[in-house]
Amino acid sequence: MATQLQLRRDTAADLASATPVIGEAGYDITNKNLLIGDGSRSGGVPHTSYAHDQSQRFRYASAVGGTVDVITLALNEDLDAYAEGVAIEFRASGANTGAVTINVSGLGARDLRKYSNGSEADLEADDISSGQIIRAVYDGTNFQIGSGGGGGGIISTITVTNSSTLNIPLPTGYNSLKITGWIVPISDGQDLRLRISDDDGSSYETSSYTYAVQSNDGSLDSYFASSGDDRINITSNNSGYGVGNASGESLQVEILISNYNNGSKFTLINGSGCYTGTGGSVVLYQFSGARQVASVVTNIQLLMGSGNITGTLNITSA
Repeated sequence: MATQLQLRRDTAADLASATPVIGEAGYDITNKNLLIGDGSRSGGVPHTSYAHDQSQRFRYASAVGGTVDVITLALNEDLDAYAEGVAIEFRASGANTGAVTINVSGLGARDLRKYSNGSEADLEADDISSGQIIRAVYDGTNFQIGSGGGGGGIISTITVTNSSTLNIPLPTGYNSLKITGWIVPISDGQDLRLRISDDDGSSYETSSYTYAVQSNDGSLDSYFASSGDDRINITSNNSGYGVGNASGESLQVEILISNYNNGSKFTLINGSGCYTGTGGSVVLYQFSGARQVASVVTNIQLLMGSGNITGTLNITSA
């Protein structure tokens, strides 16, 4: 006759009152997971179950405390120590007003930072919204904010004022990015252009790569049609109106770039939006195409047909 083997089992509270020896097994009937003793941790070391793998709640904060800028987090299962690559998630209790620190499982405060203009930077007011799900990864020194549980979190923010160009370094580790924001030309009635670099912005396209651009009226046009053209015209083929710079006039930017980190694929680019043209007319624009050379794209650059540019863009995962 087979012998039935049963593990010691109890509630989470009762199990936590004892410290099992190394290798001693127990079952937490509260959280429905196995615990194995290591000789030092109260209750034993929890091991994931099928239910935990499905819910993905081990690193989700069960309690968010402190203030909107000085955040304390208690995870569903406490973190033993900070280590590079550890990822945590929490729901923000309010919009931040400036730089933010987080203290996870009482291990000490660490800065919560973002990747902006090619380097780490402190968060700015309203980078976090009330109720937003935040995902942050420890880089060995600080936590870096990334996409939340639903994706699309801000990776970096780039702002320029009266600059000749708006340069956008593309972060590694993503297949697709979305670039959104607003732009105002310093000179009235200008068109928005886009340039691409595969050498960290040291140089931009100077060959006749072809991009198909869909305009408002449905016609299909090719840019980079002649050798030496080094920019894609985004808005120049729309109703004959350039982007206005009068009070209240601006251009909405929404660009999706895919395959840019894949050196064996063409980079795909498409975008759409609207702007107020010279004289206040509202103009829609749309463009799409492929960079017909296979290499990793490192940077894109936005600039006006003539004159300088002011604007702010957010880079998010797509």
